[in-house]
Amino acid sequence: MLAEGSGQLELAFFDLELLEFYRNDPRYYYECNDIGGRICIEDDHYLSESVDEKDKVLIKAFGLAYDEEFNRYLTAFIGDVADLSPEHQNIWRAKQVFKDLKVHPDFYGSQILGRWPTHISIFDAVLYEQKIINEMVRKMGKPNLFNQEFGGYLENKPKEFAFMLRPTAREYELFILLLDKIMSDNINKNFFNLNNS
Repeated sequence: MLAEGSGQLELAFFDLELLEFYRNDPRYYYECNDIGGRICIEDDHYLSESVDEKDKVLIKAFGLAYDEEFNRYLTAFIGDVADLSPEHQNIWRAKQVFKDLKVHPDFYGSQILGRWPTHISIFDAVLYEQKIINEMVRKMGKPNLFNQEFGGYLENKPKEFAFMLRPTAREYELFILLLDKIMSDNINKNFFNLNNS
């Protein structure tokens, strides 16, 4: 597309299921929120001689786009996709869509206009709320309500705790299991011990 005259900062659109390839592969760091994310090879795998050069991937930023029925699609800058190895470019090309789509305004604003979004995703909000609740009960002299926190900046957030990439029963069931693990299985039973009051 670059050879045919497309610009580095023009956007191409893809099926959202393309992200599964990277999300489910432990060699890749995958981050996604309500407006976009990024993908890159993990440091250990980047330095490893057992990982082929062709699989050392970096997509600095991808975003979400929508059709008129608000179905989600993946969007990325043509320049970033062009930097992938030919093998990975072929994977992306196979999932490319040619539709009239609207790019998420916060992705466009942050990547093109330098205007940073002022909100966080609902998934991040849930985890930050758990952290705040734990801080509150510690100040009250009680044990944490939640056993596990996910880091000061959610660096330990499970990458699957995001919107579903496919509307399948399996994806839904996996998400519900993860949500249950994060919420109800994460509750510290000692918090309710009457001796702690």
